[in-house]
Amino acid sequence: MHKVWCAVGPGIATQPRHIEAMIIVGITNGRSHALFEQVNIVDGEAQDANFDTYPVIRMSEAPEIEVAVVPTAGSPIGGMGQVGRVKAALEF
Repeated sequence: MHKVWCAVGPGIATQPRHIEAMIIVGITNGRSHALFEQVNIVDGEAQDANFDTYPVIRMSEAPEIEVAVVPTAGSPIGGMGQVGRVKAALEF
């Protein structure tokens, strides 16, 4: 996956750049979970003691991400809340 396009309709977006940042983090974390992250357990004990040995996505491995925050006229002012991990489709 080289590029991700995402559109989100939050109603009236009072802080669209914050919404964009939350979506970018969700997409990046979703890709990291799918491709890199794992905890190795041997005899009931985690082998990864700290984040220096825990594999996560690197910036060079992350796709380009473009987010469009599309406000919906007439919607009440609300919020996005805490956006969960975005499920990213993977190409193989």
